Amino acid sequence: MSFIQEVNNARSEGFKKSVKEKFVVRQKELQEEQVEFHSIINEIINKIDEIKSDILNAAEKGAHSYIILDNFNWVKSPYFRGSVDFDGTALNTPELLSGDPALLGFNSEWHKTYRQFVRETITDKLFLNLWEQLESLGLEPFVKNNGFKNQFGVKF
Repeated sequence: MSFIQEVNNARSEGFKKSVKEKFVVRQKELQEEQVEFHSIINEIINKIDEIKSDILNAAEKGAHSYIILDNFNWVKSPYFRGSVDFDGTALNTPELLSGDPALLGFNSEWHKTYRQFVRETITDKLFLNLWEQLESLGLEPFVKNNGFKNQFGVKF
């Protein structure tokens, strides 16, 4: 084997080692992120009665929606299937969340279909459980982007 082949082999081995180390670090970060995410979702599930009370208070003040998580960072894999664009749709505007969709050229079926699409992209079982619990209360969960951060809330 020539010296240049040895150099190339050494470079190749160094590259493989670097890729493997980065993969291990990323896997650890994802596990830590999932623990944090599940901790937050469990906390929400555990205080669902408090959230219901907050929603009632918001409704008394004339609100049509309530934000449960104001900085929802987990909108990509492994929590959602594929790439979901929450700010690219007109279905999550404040007007649609608080007003009559028909006035803006949308109907409630379209809004319902979009919510169903988002629901079907959820891959995390614990988050899906929370989504379904909120739906069972007659609420309409949504994830939207306000231009700077994602929000998770319910329409009522």
